Amino acid sequence: MVIAITGANGYLGANLVNYFTRAGHQVIKLVRQPRASDERYFVLGETPRGDILAGIDLLVHAAFDFSIKDYNKSYQINVEGSIKLFQVARSQNVKNCVYISSISAFDECISNYGKIKLDTENELRKVIASNLYILRPGLIWGERLGGVMQSLKKIAKLPIVPLVGANVIQYLVHYDDIAKSILYLADNQMNYQSPLTLAYPQQYKFADILKVLGAKIIISVPWKIVLYLLKFLESMKLDLRTGSDNLISLMNQNKNIVLDVKLFNWEFTRFH
Repeated sequence: MVIAITGANGYLGANLVNYFTRAGHQVIKLVRQPRASDERYFVLGETPRGDILAGIDLLVHAAFDFSIKDYNKSYQINVEGSIKLFQVARSQNVKNCVYISSISAFDECISNYGKIKLDTENELRKVIASNLYILRPGLIWGERLGGVMQSLKKIAKLPIVPLVGANVIQYLVHYDDIAKSILYLADNQMNYQSPLTLAYPQQYKFADILKVLGAKIIISVPWKIVLYLLKFLESMKLDLRTGSDNLISLMNQNKNIVLDVKLFNWEFTRFH
């Protein structure tokens, strides 16, 4: 199978590429600066070339532009950019399309990130009528930490960890389980109309995750104080790795998550 993937240089994308390659599939990476024969030019938000998905059996859209804080601008890049890509997929008769959404996307979400992901889900359904799989992974982890988990690992090394949302419930998923799920869906032509939440079926408190990562002493910090601080720093035009919207997303998780432990014919990897 020939698989095209956006966000191939990101944390999840790079690990998906590794898994698909190990499984014997040909992977085409859609990237900003193609330098190899297995790479094609793609920038989220731009109109892709009509032949960018020529010969592709499976499209995995994992790219997301986190740098844009304004909702309207983010919509233009992330939502409308995704629509353009999937329109090309439809024109090229790509057999299966996967959109990597987020567990933070749900009807009552209030973070811009969650709303943009949810808007993208809804718009892509209008473009691709069948063989579209929308996946909402939990907090992504693996033997090679990256993204949020890498940041948490660094925080866990502090002698005392000041933590916001210590008791907030999280669900985690190993990146190999995401890759395995994608291949299973494509190979078996599963007919799912609703988004699929991918996560190991166990609740973890945020503080418990930090302890697994090595934190010794954790002090709970009121989240609204940190929120006001982040908003102030953002008003000063400072470039923050973690912004106020990330915190809003963390503190307003979906309380109605139902995980189907029999979704596929294997068990997801337990966080350790």
